[in-house]
Amino acid sequence: MSAHRGCLKFSVIFTDQVSQSYDAILLTCKAYDLEPATESVAAAVGNDTFIVPLLNGLAAYDALDRRFGAQRVLSEFRISPPA
Repeated sequence: MSAHRGCLKFSVIFTDQVSQSYDAILLTCKAYDLEPATESVAAAVGNDTFIVPLLNGLAAYDALDRRFGAQRVLSEFRISPPA
């Protein structure tokens, strides 16, 4: 991820391309896909990685806390348009 003039640029990779840990992982999936989704990103999670869940429902946050640790899961994340 890099920033240029207030815009963020993201790199998208497939799970078979993971060779390092990342600063942040945006996790988006349906509730019934949460377990396989967490398994697929686990190799990219390091000591300093944040999981940014963009999910519906609160149960997903508990599952992510158990899997990765509450210190890595951003439980409140808001995207607002610029003022």
